[in-house]
Parts: sequence; C-alpha cells; structure tokens
Amino acid sequence: MPYGIMPGCLSLAGLYRLSHSAFTGISRKHLGHLIEEIAPRWTSRRQDVLTGRRGHERLR
Repeated sequence: MPYGIMPGCLSLAGLYRLSHSAFTGISRKHLGHLIEEIAPRWTSRRQDVLTGRRGHERLR
C-alpha cells in the first residue's frame, strides 16, 4: 500500500479519476462549477452539525 494512503480512503488521484465524465455524466469543468456553487452551503451546514454536536461554538 502506498505511503500515506489509508484503506478505504480515496487518494487525490482517485478523486481525479472519479471526476471523469464517464462516472459523472458531465464535464470536469461543469463539475468544478457545481462544486464551487455548492461548497459554501455544504461547509456552513457541516459547521452547524459540528457546533450542535459540541454544544457550543469553537473556542479558537
């Protein structure tokens, strides 16, 4: 197993391969635009879930 790759986790190369239009049905450029559009909302929702789990905002 290559150094730094955990079993069950995708490498950057693996993610790049999965972004191929054969898997997604859309071009990589279009996929990139969709990710840019969705990422801020996903991040916000993820932070809300983590805050709820902790019971308070981050202490940093």
